Amino acid sequence: MAAKHILYFTADEHYLYRDARGALELEATYSGDDGGVAAFREYLRGRRGALFSIMADVAGEDFHEDQIPLLRGGDRESVIQRRIPQPYRDTRLAPALSLGTVQAGERRNERLLLASFTNTQGLAPWLDALEESGARLAGVYSPPLVAPALAARLGARSGRVFIVTPTRAGLRQSFVDDGKLRFARLERTVEMVPQALAMFVRSETLRLAQYLVTLRVLPREGGPVQVLVVAPPGQRAAFEQVLQSDTRLVFRTLDSAEAERAAGVRRKPAGTAGGGLYLH
Repeated sequence: MAAKHILYFTADEHYLYRDARGALELEATYSGDDGGVAAFREYLRGRRGALFSIMADVAGEDFHEDQIPLLRGGDRESVIQRRIPQPYRDTRLAPALSLGTVQAGERRNERLLLASFTNTQGLAPWLDALEESGARLAGVYSPPLVAPALAARLGARSGRVFIVTPTRAGLRQSFVDDGKLRFARLERTVEMVPQALAMFVRSETLRLAQYLVTLRVLPREGGPVQVLVVAPPGQRAAFEQVLQSDTRLVFRTLDSAEAERAAGVRRKPAGTAGGGLYLH
């Protein structure tokens, strides 16, 4: 069986992990410049057929909802391929995720969530290196794209839920509705004491909820939304003191170790902080 690897992109450095019996082991660390790409190319020598995935934990993601006629097979694919270039110039890393059907007058439409990185240039040299080496690429992911799977592991398999995780890249907020990603954003953070970070989590989650109401993604008169917050190690008590539930948001705070157990993480990958949950 071919070895499985994950290349974890962050704004500062990139980390290469190998799947070792269900746990991730760090194999190499690369800078994000040309020197890092050259070192990665050297690593790929003789690894034709190896299986790679890329997890990009970086700023600059965009989400756009659209509707198309309810179609099947090649007709549906043709319409999607015409729609993706409308919001995104570079279509290589722009998936169309189905959000189900909706009644539009006398016909039914399919709702789509189009997603992409706003700048794909940083990924291009690494994708080229994989292609030229003969390695296989299983997929390019971002934390929001796997947030529905993480939500299910943490016990939120249905209903409306925010998944909030501080990571190396900043504060990750993903809105999942009945197991489907609807929206996500990344807010940059600085070093904060636990209480200040918890207050930032609360204010930013409230701000995101209000924004989603203006987009009509959240109903204005709907019930409270569940918020799953994964606190950094040792900070759960401080978070719970600040994150009091109200009529709009119902907070549930998990310690990072508790979340890792629920997600099935056997050994935390080095250098990942909160991103280890998404990598797993």
